[in-house]
Amino acid sequence: KYPYIVCVPAGRNVNITDIISIYREIITYIWMHESNGRIIICEECHNYNKNASVPDPLLEQIAREGRSSKIFLWFITQRLQNFPQILWSQCQLTYLWHFNIPTDIRYAGQMVPNFDQINREKLHKHDVLIWDSNEATIVPAGNVRRRTQHKG
Repeated sequence: KYPYIVCVPAGRNVNITDIISIYREIITYIWMHESNGRIIICEECHNYNKNASVPDPLLEQIAREGRSSKIFLWFITQRLQNFPQILWSQCQLTYLWHFNIPTDIRYAGQMVPNFDQINREKLHKHDVLIWDSNEATIVPAGNVRRRTQHKG
């Protein structure tokens, strides 16, 4: 009925490892049994990977092969440096906000040419940079519309 599956491994009293293993079962089922189009949204996606150099095998396989089954992954993270570049390289679109942490700026610069300069000179607070693997487009903060109430 719904084209989206949202996997949010967060909560104060939740063991992240336990909940990710439950999400992994759901994602595995979708990967093995569905081909009618589904978007899997992985919130806090850096938690699915052992480290930034070793992507989760299931997520890597879906990222590489999922388009033929109409199964797509959306990765959401605030810890870009902890997210595997092999997964990021499979993303058709990337949305980045202004970064203040030098290691995140350097990491983004490995995938987005001139990101350090863009982040410093052109990307302002609440602007969004859209990277499509070839070109960077900045959406000014005034053009960004929040659809949900901010709880943070």
